Amino acid sequence: MIFLFKDKVLILASFFAFLLLNIIENLVQFTIGRKPESKKIISITKPSREDWVKIIIVTLIFAVLQGVFTSLFNFFFHKEGF
Repeated sequence: MIFLFKDKVLILASFFAFLLLNIIENLVQFTIGRKPESKKIISITKPSREDWVKIIIVTLIFAVLQGVFTSLFNFFFHKEGF
C-alpha cells in the first residue's frame, strides 16, 4: 500500500504522540510493578538501563502500530461518500 503525504504526516503525528504519552505511562506502570505496596499516589522509580531498553522497544512497537492503524482507519473511513 502506498501512503500519501498526508497519511505520512498522520502516521508520524500519531506515532510521536503515542510514543511520548506511552513512555510516561509505562514508567508509572513500571514503578507500580516495582513497589505495589507503596501508598503514595505516584512515586517514580528510575529503571535500570536494561529496563529502559525493554520499555522503549515495547513502546516503539506499539507506537508504530498506532500510527499505521490510525492511517488505515483514516483511509477507510474518510473516503468520499462514506
